[in-house]
Amino acid sequence: MNAQLKLLVELQEIDSQLQRLEATKGDLPVREREVRNKRDALKNRLDSLQAELEQTRKDRVRANSEFESLKDKKAKYQKQLFTVRNNREYDAVTAEIELAEKALEDLETRIIALMEREDQLSKEVERVSEELKVAETELEELLKELNEKSAQIEDQRLRLMHEREKVVMQADKSLVASYERIRRAKGGLAVVPVSKGACGGCFTQIPPQRALEIRSSDRIYTCEVCGRYLYWKDDTFSDSH
Repeated sequence: MNAQLKLLVELQEIDSQLQRLEATKGDLPVREREVRNKRDALKNRLDSLQAELEQTRKDRVRANSEFESLKDKKAKYQKQLFTVRNNREYDAVTAEIELAEKALEDLETRIIALMEREDQLSKEVERVSEELKVAETELEELLKELNEKSAQIEDQRLRLMHEREKVVMQADKSLVASYERIRRAKGGLAVVPVSKGACGGCFTQIPPQRALEIRSSDRIYTCEVCGRYLYWKDDTFSDSH
């Protein structure tokens, strides 16, 4: 067998073992990402709610202050009614009182709306805070489980990575680059055996003449349909390859 092709076969076997190791983690990584995203979304939502609540409180305090100031202003004008000297001054003071009363009504409506919104926001902050606590607890438990699982396979992973480095060092760099590109595009499988006269990746039947060439030649062949590297599985490799 072509020496470079043999290295690719070894590299594929190592990567497949690494994939199987990762698969032992099950759906833990996916669940961890989902819960982390949920936790982050809840944090952002809580920050937004708390900021709005704080601004609503400030607006209410400011509106209350304006309300008290207008009440004092209205009382001042009402006292002036007893000191007016003619109808023109009376009409002017009366107009100011009416303006103050209208502004007080508007402010009262605004203050009530702000109080209602403040109450809604307080309840929403409490609800989201509870959801965030649950998500953080769930994430903590998932991370603990994931770390324990990762620790169990770490020795095997490091050994395989060391073997992988040795193979990559011996292989042609352009061939390795091509292998990596195909592997990313084909779900982790870039080198496959010819099985029952077909590509072991896409299962397309290979012409008999080409199959003989793959079996007997030192050249490196690829599947004309899926682009994966092909090799003939013979006695030089164990059944695990």
